[in-house]
Amino acid sequence: MLITGFDYPSCEDMGLITMDFLGLPEPGHHRSRHKDHQGQPAASRSTPRRSRWTTPATYDLLARGDTLGVFQLDGGPMRALLRLMKPTEFADISAVSALYRPGPMGMNSHTNYALRKNAMQEITPDPPGAGGPAQRGPRPHLRP
Repeated sequence: MLITGFDYPSCEDMGLITMDFLGLPEPGHHRSRHKDHQGQPAASRSTPRRSRWTTPATYDLLARGDTLGVFQLDGGPMRALLRLMKPTEFADISAVSALYRPGPMGMNSHTNYALRKNAMQEITPDPPGAGGPAQRGPRPHLRP
């Protein structure tokens, strides 16, 4: 495996396949999965560690949009969305990443979510009888 620090267009120009690997652990108490020298599970900490995702300063930084250099959160429109959303919990970070995609953005879901989260837009339920996605009719079959 070759790992580079180059931007993806340059890598693709060289004929390399580019992949982003992102793993955000859920904050909270984590038990160690490491084994000791005899193959037994290592002792876990008796007190949970404070995750960098649970500190108020982290959420203040995100709410200000001070995310230049933060993977997937550093573009101008993304920073504007973070300022509008004002993240207060880890689920908000997941939501902003999931909503900042062409489909949800095409339906203005990213802005609606941020406004509704902060009680700046009324949440209107589906009209009676609309049903959930499974009750709205068959989905077209996709063919390869």
